[in-house]
Formats: sequence, structure tokens, C-alpha cells
Amino acid sequence: MPDPIFTKVVEVLGVSRAVESATGKAIFQVTFGEMVALSNPMRGFFPQPQGTMPPEKLGVNVLVLFFDASGSAPFRVGSRWTVNVTSSGEITVKPVSA
Repeated sequence: MPDPIFTKVVEVLGVSRAVESATGKAIFQVTFGEMVALSNPMRGFFPQPQGTMPPEKLGVNVLVLFFDASGSAPFRVGSRWTVNVTSSGEITVKPVSA
């Protein structure tokens, strides 16, 4: 495999079902990224309904994958993965060892 041009350790921010528009078949969407802490001035930019607090962290997407998988998705929200992208366009997503 060629050397990666992009490598990042990310966490699964979300897993949801989606629909393949060409076939109507059920597929999965997995969002990888990181939770970024917001400074107090930044928190002030979020709408704040009465009696609520603005978010302390915001999810920032790094990679969103759509894939066909029978059964359940092999990803859990909060689990950590390493994403690598090579100059040839190959993307690998591997679990981070504990």
C-alpha cells in the first residue's frame, strides 16, 4: 500500500440507516469525526431556547461512509478508528487497538 497522504484517529459520531436511491435498498451511513470543545464566545452563537444551555462540544465530521451491509453495522458510536487515505485514493478504516 502506498504511503498515506492523510491519517487521522477519529471516533464514530453516528450510525444510521439510509436508502440506496438507485435500488431502494437499505444501506448504512457511518459518520466519523471528533468532538471539539467550544469556547464560551463560540457557544453564544448557538440558538438557546429558554431554560436550555448551549452545547459544550460540537461534532465535526471527517468522513461519512455509505455502505451495504447485511445485518448490523460493524461500528459503535464512540468507538475509535484510524482513517488513512493514500495518493491513489484508497481509504482504509481500522479500529484503534485498546
